Amino acid sequence: MKPDVALTGSTQNRILTEASKLFATRGFLGTSTRDIAQAVGVRQPSLFHHFPTKHSILTALLDLDLDRVDQRLRLLAEVEESPAIKLHCHLALDVQHILEFPYDVRGLYVKNETIPEGPEFSVQRKKLSSVHRRVRQMVQDSIENDDFIDIDSDFVRQLISSAIIGVMWTRGPSPSKGLANRVREVPDFILRSLLTEPGDLTTISQRSQALQVEIRRTLAN
Repeated sequence: MKPDVALTGSTQNRILTEASKLFATRGFLGTSTRDIAQAVGVRQPSLFHHFPTKHSILTALLDLDLDRVDQRLRLLAEVEESPAIKLHCHLALDVQHILEFPYDVRGLYVKNETIPEGPEFSVQRKKLSSVHRRVRQMVQDSIENDDFIDIDSDFVRQLISSAIIGVMWTRGPSPSKGLANRVREVPDFILRSLLTEPGDLTTISQRSQALQVEIRRTLAN
C-alpha cells in the first residue's frame, strides 16, 4: 500500500513520522509495531490497517526518499552540461532534500548509506545501488573529462555517502532551515578536493546553481 503523505496530519503520515523518529533513536530492529502504535496514539490493528508490517513502513520511507533522488538523476542525465557540474548540482539538491524531508532520515540507512539486509528490502537496495552507480559514473566521467584528478571513483562515491550521512545526522529529527548553507558548502567542499583546477569551482558552482533552479522547477511540476 502506498502511503498518502499528501494529507498532512493523516494517520499514515503520523505513522511514518513517528516510526522514522523511533528508527533513528532505537534502530529498526529495536523498534516494534507496538512502539510505533503507542507513539502515534493508535491501536495496533489501526496501524496494521495502513501498514501490514514494520518492514512496509521502512520501505515506504525509503521509497519516498530514493524515488526523489532517482527522478533528479534521470533529469540530470538529459541535461547538456559537464559531469562535474551535474555532480555538484546533484549533491546540492540532495543536501537540500535531506534538510527539507519531513521524516527523520537518520534511521533509514546504516553503515555508510546502505539498507538493512532481508528480502523485504530487495527493491530498495536495487534503487540505492542504482543511485550509487550513477554517482560513481559522474565521478568517472569527470575524471575522463580531465575535470577531476585521477582517483578511484568508487572511493569518491563512498566519501560522498559519508558526507550525506553526516548531513542527515547534523540535521537531526526534523527539517532544518538553519543549515541552508550546507546546500552550497557540501558540494563545494567535495568538488574542491577533486578538481584538477580548483579555480574552476567558482564557474562550476554558478552553473550548478542555475541548473538547480531548473531541476527544482521541473520536479515541482
